[in-house]
Amino acid sequence: MDVNFCWWNLKNFKKQIDLVQNKYLDTICDIIINKKITLFGFGEIDLSFLQRLTTMLNAKTHYYKYHFIESLNNHPKILCDIGFIYQESIINADSLKNIIQIHGDKTIRLAGQTKLTINKTNIVLFLIHWHSQRNDYTIREEIGSLFYQHLLAPYNSKKKSTQIILMGDFNFEPFSRPLSTGILGSRDRCLCINNRSYFYNPFWRKMGAIKIYNGTELDQKYGTYYFSKKGETTSWYTYDQAFFSGNFLSNGKWILQENKLTILENKNINDLFFTIKKCDHLPIFFQINSRRKQ
Repeated sequence: MDVNFCWWNLKNFKKQIDLVQNKYLDTICDIIINKKITLFGFGEIDLSFLQRLTTMLNAKTHYYKYHFIESLNNHPKILCDIGFIYQESIINADSLKNIIQIHGDKTIRLAGQTKLTINKTNIVLFLIHWHSQRNDYTIREEIGSLFYQHLLAPYNSKKKSTQIILMGDFNFEPFSRPLSTGILGSRDRCLCINNRSYFYNPFWRKMGAIKIYNGTELDQKYGTYYFSKKGETTSWYTYDQAFFSGNFLSNGKWILQENKLTILENKNINDLFFTIKKCDHLPIFFQINSRRKQ
């Protein structure tokens, strides 16, 4: 059994004009249908987006019905709403709980947390949209450690069978301190299998060009996020990622299919990115499947 996940930060969808909103909705419906998405997480959306998308999608798919769960602002200082839609014939999802942390005079949403039940097994899912580069540096540097301390560490003392996925817009690259030493995200599969404290991050390999240079064609995309003001070495960053507990690589009931993990691109996405220029993140895709009994 294959279960397909997607994440996309929609760049403040509710403030986009109708033309751009409709383009987004059509593009997302096409991705869901063509890639057979089971769960799609979103950043920078509102409730009306999820309602419109679900209505459109259910009108287009006669065999599968989708449901949505939102994590709306329940604190005046929390911005950038997150939520997801899912195929309810395959997944049963708990409500998306906002995990709020007070840090000095700052209020931070560490994640939206939910429990997914798929084929009578449970997966803990964290949807994440952390502070951008424009926000307070100190908080940004501490957020990985806060996230691990309050949300991930407690699972180390529980049954090792708990499977955990983190996905979203972290606003950090894989090598950054908040991700590598904060939440213990690693590219070392063996380390993640042997030490439950670490989480596997396959997006280390997604920090270069999406397409390998063939001698003639230069790729335009070199990560998941484009910032128009050039940094010291690049305008592209791999901010949108997914992390997996080590049992997705070894003895878990669900196994990561890393060969299916990708940064999505097609004509519609390129139009939003390069023609209309109302998109600055690319969607990510990954697949897990159930372990076959030996």
